[in-house]
Amino acid sequence: MFTKSFGGVGINEAESYFLICKADAGLDSSAVLNISLPSLLHPFGVEAIHLIRRYPDNSAKALFRLTVVTHENIDDVISLFELSGLFDFIERDFVSSGASIAEEIAFVPDDPFVHKQWYINNDGSFPNGLAKAGADIQLHKAWAIETGSEEVTVAILDSGIKPDHPEFADRIWKNKAEANDGADTDNNTYVDDLNGWNFVDNNNLIRDDNGHGTHVSSVIGSNGNNAIGFAGIDWKCKLMICKVLDRNLNGFYSDWIEAIYYATDMQADVINMSFGGVEKSKALEEAVNYAFERNVMLVSSMQNDNEEIPYYPAAYSNVIAVGASNPDDTRSTSFINTIPGGSNYGNHIDVIAPGNYIYGLGLRNNYYANVYGGTSLATPVVSGILSLLFAHFPDLTNAQIYAKLMKSCDDEVGKPTEDVPGWDKYHALAGLMLFVHFQKQILT
Repeated sequence: MFTKSFGGVGINEAESYFLICKADAGLDSSAVLNISLPSLLHPFGVEAIHLIRRYPDNSAKALFRLTVVTHENIDDVISLFELSGLFDFIERDFVSSGASIAEEIAFVPDDPFVHKQWYINNDGSFPNGLAKAGADIQLHKAWAIETGSEEVTVAILDSGIKPDHPEFADRIWKNKAEANDGADTDNNTYVDDLNGWNFVDNNNLIRDDNGHGTHVSSVIGSNGNNAIGFAGIDWKCKLMICKVLDRNLNGFYSDWIEAIYYATDMQADVINMSFGGVEKSKALEEAVNYAFERNVMLVSSMQNDNEEIPYYPAAYSNVIAVGASNPDDTRSTSFINTIPGGSNYGNHIDVIAPGNYIYGLGLRNNYYANVYGGTSLATPVVSGILSLLFAHFPDLTNAQIYAKLMKSCDDEVGKPTEDVPGWDKYHALAGLMLFVHFQKQILT
């Protein structure tokens, strides 16, 4: 809270808000950025404008984030914007968070921890015998056929990554068109975006300051068969790092939106989003559709309220919504045995994947590991499988791969309830081998 003067009028106890707006076709987007800010301060209270996205098919359209400082009800301010006729739409820029719960565990260096990754090949012994043999994704069999391709890129929208960890050696995506010279060499508006972008701080520093992003990245892409740590699902794909969550694991919709456009334009094949918010957003849905129409597969977590509550972007039709299962093949109703919460469920769900007692990398040093539970960890399991599929079937479209993913599910018929986690899509990835045994001509 603070006092500021706009146009000579004192405004006490003003509050700052972020709004997302799309410029109308009749308003040149370049003009918006060049408008004198004082002319916007009354009556809207706009203090800053950030360009999220220009639309290449229509130079007059663009997506912006506005910083508005006002003592008025923000909904009334939005109504004023709508009446101005300057924008296609305007909406709140909501803040939401990632979807996991962590417990930190120290391990002995050089110990291969694949036996902790029960979802690879579940023999029923982990954790503490509370498991069901065969409740896994048969990954050990899949690796005999496909371990990944350097030509496949997975964009990880999260809190960043520990880039110097040996498990990520030669795995982080490189923007070959960019030079580390302090200039925007590739003319994509991001200066020195060598490995991705930090959308939280608007710079190229992708280092994790929470740990969530590093853990998620390790599930997807830790180096496999290298005698240290864990084995990621895909051993060769490139990891494009888009930091959209802060150190507290919170993030603005506008950063998610900008990162989806960025990852798509930079040729990502899969976008992993282990986060979600309860508020719908037209701008977020447009970004999702933009990516899907360009053959990108989007995957997002259903969150951990143990309720039938849709979260976005997971609930959008062009996103794979992922719930979490336990080592005993049941829906996760608590995490790491005692922590309250549970995988959300509902008829918007697409797949259930292993999401409890998921071991991976941490931040403290190169041999420190965490065990997480949550739909945030089920999501990279799905993304990792999708990256293997893109590697093995490079000519398939995302729609074809999605259709086969659905066909591989172990269905459980029934309306979604606490006991029936999804809509005819229970243990989604148990039939992974259905993919890798198909021939390309069968799938086209």
